[in-house]
Amino acid sequence: MQTALSKLLRKLRGNEPLRDVAKKSGISHTYLSMLEKGVDPRSGKEIKPSVEVLQKLAKTYNYPYEKLLEAAGYIEPSSTPQPLPLSQRRIELEEAFQEILQNGEAMFDGLPLKEMDEDIIKDLEIMLAHIIDYLRTKKNIKLQDFPNQGKATRRFLERRSRGELGPHV
Repeated sequence: MQTALSKLLRKLRGNEPLRDVAKKSGISHTYLSMLEKGVDPRSGKEIKPSVEVLQKLAKTYNYPYEKLLEAAGYIEPSSTPQPLPLSQRRIELEEAFQEILQNGEAMFDGLPLKEMDEDIIKDLEIMLAHIIDYLRTKKNIKLQDFPNQGKATRRFLERRSRGELGPHV
């Protein structure tokens, strides 16, 4: 009997062996297996882990504790969106960045960039430079952390490092 929690735990573990998760979390691999199956094989009843177990799992998987409490049925789902963990935010940022770069023709205000005048392109370069600086200084995210960055991004960063983009960039 799969439960919301059992499905979530199985997804969070991915391909990592149960015994490795057991060592990291301090929870026996047997109990982890039962949690992922959703039932106690001896009684056939649904397993509901303690909040302490959920805390350990949240820490082990670097996953929001509140989401595990929701999946286990301890609390009602929150109507306010919770911030994503940093690892998930980096993945989503990289996916969005790649989509923009691979989209072929970048657009701004409904016009292809190549049809825009130089002032607007310069303004966009300045905005991009500020975004990069913000991510680097405030969020500790570096574009170099993204191994799949496109040629356009590499060229932009190279031009910026050589000072070809002007004093504001």
